[in-house]
Amino acid sequence: MEPKVQSYFQKSSKDFDSIYSPKKNIYQKLVDLLFHRVIQQRFKISFQELGSLTGKRILDVGCGSGRYLIEAAKRGASQLTGLDFAD
Repeated sequence: MEPKVQSYFQKSSKDFDSIYSPKKNIYQKLVDLLFHRVIQQRFKISFQELGSLTGKRILDVGCGSGRYLIEAAKRGASQLTGLDFAD
């Protein structure tokens, strides 16, 4: 991995992860509505399309803080593995 790329994702990981957080002030909600809606829609559609995860094994490459893995666990996935080089 290029050090420049790794450094970028390390610096921006918290900001990116905050898109998924439900705890936001009115300004953050407006920014999400205007600029991040597609990310939230992708999350929702992904799990609609995946269907039942009961007993499934999940590998998430580039998982960040693991938001997709957490949702997969809630939906019954039995083995979860996440890989990411950012904290």
